[in-house]
Amino acid sequence: MTALYDFNSLGAAGTALSDFSVANSGQFQMVTKGGYGSYTSNAQQRGGRLSLRSTIKSGTEGYGDVVDTTGRFGFNLLLPTTLRCTEGDTLHMIMAIYFDSDFDTHTNTGILKFIRFLADSAGSNYGHIDHHIVNGYGYIEGDTPAASPNWQTGWFYGNESDSSGYVWQSGYGYLQAIRSTRVMPKGQWTIVEFRQKFSSSSTTASRTTWIDGQFAADFTGNTKTYIDESGSLVTLNGGACANLGAGHTIDLMRLFTYWNGNAPKDQGFYLDRIGFYRIPSGQSDALPNTDAYGNKFIGLGVI
Repeated sequence: MTALYDFNSLGAAGTALSDFSVANSGQFQMVTKGGYGSYTSNAQQRGGRLSLRSTIKSGTEGYGDVVDTTGRFGFNLLLPTTLRCTEGDTLHMIMAIYFDSDFDTHTNTGILKFIRFLADSAGSNYGHIDHHIVNGYGYIEGDTPAASPNWQTGWFYGNESDSSGYVWQSGYGYLQAIRSTRVMPKGQWTIVEFRQKFSSSSTTASRTTWIDGQFAADFTGNTKTYIDESGSLVTLNGGACANLGAGHTIDLMRLFTYWNGNAPKDQGFYLDRIGFYRIPSGQSDALPNTDAYGNKFIGLGVI
């Protein structure tokens, strides 16, 4: 593991967390105000460790760039130089996360920003590369928040404010939402892993998702492979996958931070650990596990 973080040593349960640095390992940017935000907690423990508890207040956006009066939801992680990625580099991110049992993912777009990677954050603020949680609302004609599921039904991957173009262009529009059985449960600890090979070339860029050690979805070049709602492996071809503009550097990761249309209720999540493994361009990986479809990944038992 290139870097592994936990929150056990940041103070007794209930300690409010503001920006803090980890020696040689980047900086977490977060804040607590008005009783909301991020703090240490023993309410949901994993391995006997304190976890990070992050909350959002109903009706707020949980700003990632500008702190509002109720605090930031989630955090920014300014990556250390050992994790920053340019053309051809691959980055695995793995974490243990626990969502409130009544967590509601509704937004005004039908997708909730989850994990986002940002290029050149200190300079031109060049684009987000996003992994979104799909909740269904907004994708079905005539759907309403009351009638729609209030939890994840699948995944949505995209680019935002990125002049290199869309991550996926095809006959399905900007990007087809992947409806899947491989989604995150509520009310229990879940291991989520993302792999992303950063490239300005649509033939070599890729992103892959695993849930609790099981393959969920992969975009590589013009091929999209995923586990559908019936639990079957599906492959679609066409379109293009590119996730980094030439000459740019991925240097920041965001976990949530912004809620489109404002949060529907007071709620939050717990985070036990978050780890990274970077594979420089041209190097083979030394990852410890292989999934059922032959993909190398970090897998379970590491964090």
